[in-house]
Amino acid sequence: MAVLISLAFAGWWLFNAYAPRLMRTAFVPRITFQDSPQAAQPDYTALSGWIAHPRRPQSPALAAPPDFTRQPNRARMCSTLGQTPTSAAASGTIRWTTQPAGPCKWRPCVMRPAPSTASAWAPLIRQASLGAQYSRTEDARAAIDLAYTDVQAAFDAFLAARDPDRPFFLVGHGQGALLAKRLLAGRIAETTLSQSLVAAYLLGWPVDRNRDLFALNVRACQDPRDSRCIVSWSTFADPTDAEHFLAAAAWLERARPVDAPRLLCTNPSAARRMRSRSARRRTMAPCPSPRPRLAR
Repeated sequence: MAVLISLAFAGWWLFNAYAPRLMRTAFVPRITFQDSPQAAQPDYTALSGWIAHPRRPQSPALAAPPDFTRQPNRARMCSTLGQTPTSAAASGTIRWTTQPAGPCKWRPCVMRPAPSTASAWAPLIRQASLGAQYSRTEDARAAIDLAYTDVQAAFDAFLAARDPDRPFFLVGHGQGALLAKRLLAGRIAETTLSQSLVAAYLLGWPVDRNRDLFALNVRACQDPRDSRCIVSWSTFADPTDAEHFLAAAAWLERARPVDAPRLLCTNPSAARRMRSRSARRRTMAPCPSPRPRLAR
């Protein structure tokens, strides 16, 4: 029993000490991006190119808890374009990008807004594999670039189909937040589309309060009634060593790493409390930014 406990402790220590290296060994493809097989881009003019779509039968966006009361007479006021997080390791060392999966495999990843208040759009894309987030190579950036071409094509289809008078949300988590932030910078910020943006929810990916908000020319949401702003938070273990995560994000975004990042961290529970007490308090208090202890 003592030997088994010692081996378990040693394995736990080795994994924590060498986790990034082990993850690179397990998931980073051993071939170049050019040699990696790529699937064809989904057709976003067809329902088959979407995980969730207002006209898609049995759309995951229509799912609701058993006790949810639908309100069919309420007007659908907003559209939501969502990007899902990295969903698979992409066959380990075989592919730099994932094969777009069928909608049924993606349902747990799709945001589910109340069907009486919003129409949700979530495209199938050729995501960068998990290994791309553990690689500091141009192959990893090429995989992200390929995923972004799908996001842009889906966004074009979304713009062509949406009511131009209807405002919209932009939502992403993990890799989806990276792609949504890039879309916000390249296609929405400082354009007429920014007037229709309710808010961008960029979750599980670092958004620096100084660098990113300045570059995007978009402010952080401070009040539940704010619009044309960003809501973001990232979760970390406590204690944590976030050096790898922040360095990988900077590499994939082609940005200079920040020694002491000030990550945007909006507390969603504060917003919910605010909606019930808006007459007494109208400022959404941000939660303290995580303070990752970077290895020196």
